[in-house]
Amino acid sequence: MRTVAISSLFAFAACFDPTFHNPTCGPSGACPPGWMCNAGIGEICTLAPMLDAPLPDAPVCPSTWHEVLANGNFEGGHTVWVEGPSGDTSICSLSQLTLKTKDGNYASCMGLRDTRNQNLSQQVALPPDTTRVRFQGYRCLVTSETDGNVDDVMTLRLTSTSDDTAVLADFGTWTNLDAMSTCRWDWFDTIVDLKSASPAAAMLRIASKTDTGHVTSWYLDVLSLQAFAPGPCPS
Repeated sequence: MRTVAISSLFAFAACFDPTFHNPTCGPSGACPPGWMCNAGIGEICTLAPMLDAPLPDAPVCPSTWHEVLANGNFEGGHTVWVEGPSGDTSICSLSQLTLKTKDGNYASCMGLRDTRNQNLSQQVALPPDTTRVRFQGYRCLVTSETDGNVDDVMTLRLTSTSDDTAVLADFGTWTNLDAMSTCRWDWFDTIVDLKSASPAAAMLRIASKTDTGHVTSWYLDVLSLQAFAPGPCPS
């Protein structure tokens, strides 16, 4: 009997040899690494299921500038932009202008006469997690005002699509004091942090107002509106 018991112990010990082709369950249901015991002692071990390897961390998507404005050079004519008031135009062709555009055959033209309120707007899609926006382009501001006062005003804003008073980014205000007596195309470039979390869509609004008397005209061309946001992510 003692000899049998010793032989049994050797048999169970053999179950733990990892090179054994068909290991069997040892004491307490133990099997070699990579195997598992689904039955009792002495029964054949089965291969343990392979665990999925942990996924690598998600790639970091650095922020970069994304162009969100369409027809910024106005070469598409009156497309995309909304001009107001109804029946009025804020985009002119060369044949309607008394000066040269910065580039191409079209430019934005606002002001031009006394007691005139105009607006030019475009809805844009902002990428997720946009933190700041950049408005740039060329401007030509011409005035006949000479009294040294702020008489005519243009505002440039990024607002909510449904509320022009909900300002997301203020690009500034231009007046007749910023203008010259003749046209000179000057480059402007303004970067502004968003005042609140970026919505999926926003409205670029350009508005001008002239008083009675002398006239101020605002001409814009080759405009760009960019959003600073993550992506595209590296593969």
